[in-house]
Amino acid sequence: MVRTQSRSIEFVQARPGGEGLMFNLPSGYRKVRTGQLPGGMPFQTYLPAGEPDTSRRLFLEVTVMPGAALSAKGVATPEQYLMLTAMAMRDSACPNTFGVSVQGPIRSALGPRHGPGPAPNAPDFAAILGCGRTPGGYSEVSLMAGFRNGGDLFLLSWVERGTPHNGGAVMIDEGQWLSRLRELQPLRLCAAAPGGSGPSPDCVMDVIDSLPDR
Repeated sequence: MVRTQSRSIEFVQARPGGEGLMFNLPSGYRKVRTGQLPGGMPFQTYLPAGEPDTSRRLFLEVTVMPGAALSAKGVATPEQYLMLTAMAMRDSACPNTFGVSVQGPIRSALGPRHGPGPAPNAPDFAAILGCGRTPGGYSEVSLMAGFRNGGDLFLLSWVERGTPHNGGAVMIDEGQWLSRLRELQPLRLCAAAPGGSGPSPDCVMDVIDSLPDR
């Protein structure tokens, strides 16, 4: 973790020496779990203060999808991955209560005050996906942001679960979720520092220079 200007900057790597996802950990959140999903996918889970470690009501999770697995499925970009995820939710998990708000490349979603728009084929993409009633019997809305520079894909999910409903597509409070997306800034892929642990000094300095004055 890197601390700068009262921010807690997390850096999640798939392996020592590899690139990683840098993001600002929202105030009050803490890391509670690190592990590996089937298929060799590392993950880290974060919960708000006061939430028990077993809670899945509100949480942040970063999952790393191996590049080889993506290639085997014909997935090249975060946009493709998120759209496939959305279609799977719509078709299987909650066909009657599914909702989606596609945000596109991160800087576009955040608006022009966050800098110029991304170049064509930008390696990041965000969407807000929701189910009014999941197979687990609860509602769920997730902000998902994906990042890839040609290797592994880093997926950050901020998930909120609640009381289920059956009245059509789940309502997505886009303003609330875009505010949460801003809380995660700076949010980007960085090369590893010499020695393999933590982000490179160049990336850290670039982030410090990009933060607003306080």
